[in-house]
Amino acid sequence: MVNGYMLPIYAAEIVDEFIRADLEKCFEVCKKIQDPTPQQLENGTIRRPNPDTLMSLI
Repeated sequence: MVNGYMLPIYAAEIVDEFIRADLEKCFEVCKKIQDPTPQQLENGTIRRPNPDTLMSLI
């Protein structure tokens, strides 16, 4: 059982893991779209993101 003093620490660690996972996902997406080839842009497999969308990820 977790005592009341340790609960905020455990909760912070869980939140930290979620934030880290979101940042890693964002980094992977940004890495893929950073320098797309013209063929990828033509096919629509990779599109340039809307700046508002990127700001919502931060």
